[in-house]
Amino acid sequence: ARVRKMLQAGTLEPGTVIPDPAILARVDLSDMSTVEEGGAPAPRWLWTGHSSVPIPFTWNPGFDHRGDEVHVTSGTAFRIRVYRGGRLTGSYGVDRPPDPVTEKDKKAYADLVTGSGTPSPQSQEYLSALDDPHLPTLLPSYRSLVVADDGDVWAERFSTGRFDVYGVDGALLGQVDLPAGLTLTQVTDSTVVG
Repeated sequence: ARVRKMLQAGTLEPGTVIPDPAILARVDLSDMSTVEEGGAPAPRWLWTGHSSVPIPFTWNPGFDHRGDEVHVTSGTAFRIRVYRGGRLTGSYGVDRPPDPVTEKDKKAYADLVTGSGTPSPQSQEYLSALDDPHLPTLLPSYRSLVVADDGDVWAERFSTGRFDVYGVDGALLGQVDLPAGLTLTQVTDSTVVG
């Protein structure tokens, strides 16, 4: 599970960036105790003076588990970190340059926020984050991550929706294109579910 830690904030000035760390933990359902298994950067938020809005192109980490390992991806590098017992035990991925944030990406974000109508006051606040100096210049590497039943890891590229598929040994096996908008939740030997 992802455990959200509430940050204690005093007086916030407009333009303050609020980090949102993601702590990953195993939860024992018998007594609801948690054991931290790792962590990753998560979205950052901008205090506008009225509300907090997400800084575009900062993203929740993708994560899933394989046995006692937790596989996590976040940031712009096409790398997946492996935690076991709360310790980083390795990483794998590909050497690929990060994708830059383009005007097309900004327009797609604006269209998502406003839909096809006139921006509301709330959506105007979300759009203001596009002009903030903390807006990243690079896109996140992966949007999500799913460990298949056979142990392969499917990591969805943020910019294209294409999945990089890694074998149990961390080697890149290939890439898979799935229908646009499919949120992958499970991969079996012959089926993907989303």
